[in-house]
Amino acid sequence: MLEHPVLKRDLVEGKHAVDHQNASDKEWTAWWTKWPIDRWLDEQNGQRWFTLSGDGFGLAIDCPEELRPHLEAMTEELVEGRLARYIQSKRLQEDSANRLAFTGKVSHAGGRPILFIPDQTQQPGRPVGPTEVQLPDGSLWVFKFVKVACNVAMPAGNDKNQLSDLLRQWFGKDAGLPGTDFRVRFELQNGKWVAAPIGAMPVAEELKESEVLVASDFSAMVQPRVAKSARYTTHVPVFDLVAAAGGFGNESLPEEIGWVEVTGHNVKPGMFAARVVGESMQPRIPSGSLCLFGPCPAGKRQGRLLLVQLNTHSDPEDGGRYTVKRYHSTKRATQDGWEHQAIELQPLNPKYSPIDVDENVAADLRVLGEFLMVLNNPVDD
Repeated sequence: MLEHPVLKRDLVEGKHAVDHQNASDKEWTAWWTKWPIDRWLDEQNGQRWFTLSGDGFGLAIDCPEELRPHLEAMTEELVEGRLARYIQSKRLQEDSANRLAFTGKVSHAGGRPILFIPDQTQQPGRPVGPTEVQLPDGSLWVFKFVKVACNVAMPAGNDKNQLSDLLRQWFGKDAGLPGTDFRVRFELQNGKWVAAPIGAMPVAEELKESEVLVASDFSAMVQPRVAKSARYTTHVPVFDLVAAAGGFGNESLPEEIGWVEVTGHNVKPGMFAARVVGESMQPRIPSGSLCLFGPCPAGKRQGRLLLVQLNTHSDPEDGGRYTVKRYHSTKRATQDGWEHQAIELQPLNPKYSPIDVDENVAADLRVLGEFLMVLNNPVDD
């Protein structure tokens, strides 16, 4: 890690209890055993996957000898893929011309779009405080960078904050709304910082004006954080996945973007909220709605409105594509019991066709939750 130009930034002095640059093998091994090996030894979903015996760290499940090369190859591929994605997410890069660059993600606070940026421990060289930045049109602006965000920017010589106006000018009315992936790239060129908008919203750029208003309505409902006592008692987490009520939506990596208060329904652990875009579930679910979902009882999917994920990666936890539909399946008897003969994801809007799921795709389907209600325009369950 110390030899890697990006990973070594995670080992900066003061961030960890051990000085990685000068620690002895014994000191470093003790730290590594505690972080992260000790965490890997915890029980996950009712099973312990790893063991530690003396200085030996190993897999806690049996693997036939003839399958070990395959398991090792797949493990190596997963680790390399995760590392590559993590390194890419660090976003600060230094090229041959010694230029620094980092990316800020457009989010929202209090209904206004702002920028979230990497902190300095992860991104050395990022500016802090008021910084003059040149925009693509050649105008000079002053951006005020703080620890992890930038929520103030204005044209040079002007003292009125115009960051929200600038971001909406670049990305439209949906700037910062859940489900969008707008970003701004900052780069140091010849001693001067320049900025340019990058990225595009996967689905909502095609929304109608009425749908934009629905999205704007619920953006003010989402709170970045709530008291622990409110979690899963009065509030549920909101995930940024933009479920598509038409066909499957764009690939996305769900992340928690805040919490929303639930009224009109008993809140229980496992519930969450997510935005649904598309007209195939109208009138029950208006396009752009923030919806409440709960765990679906095992073996009771038939006829229920479900949020379904079709994985496009090898890890079911690592993103995918999402849709909300009524679940319908037919089964046939076999010697080993019952098996699905066909699965159909049905829309409520007769203008849309059902999605037929063949047996090859069925294995990649994952039911994330059952639709309970629309939060920003409640309807009867």
